[in-house]
Amino acid sequence: MQTHAMTYPCKDCRATAPVMYCTPCRTEYDRRHRMALDLENVKVRARRKRKRDARSATCATCGEGFKGKRADARFCSDTCRQKAHRKSVTDIRRDSIGPASYP
Repeated sequence: MQTHAMTYPCKDCRATAPVMYCTPCRTEYDRRHRMALDLENVKVRARRKRKRDARSATCATCGEGFKGKRADARFCSDTCRQKAHRKSVTDIRRDSIGPASYP
């Protein structure tokens, strides 16, 4: 028995929307549509993984490696962020007072 390749969509379905296709054409349409969606999902997952992997960084305070929620994250925790802020405020105050001068 020979099987003939079906032309998709058949001549009866060519002028109609996929919702109105006959059963064999609708089955083929659904299969092709699902393959296209699966391919797009693979691309999206790969793009998200690349983005996640690019978020690894080194903490500006303690020097530990971490994966931040954002690509421009600088600190691994709120504690390190607070330490950096306190250090910068202390440095500014020290610089504004200047060296101690004794009479």
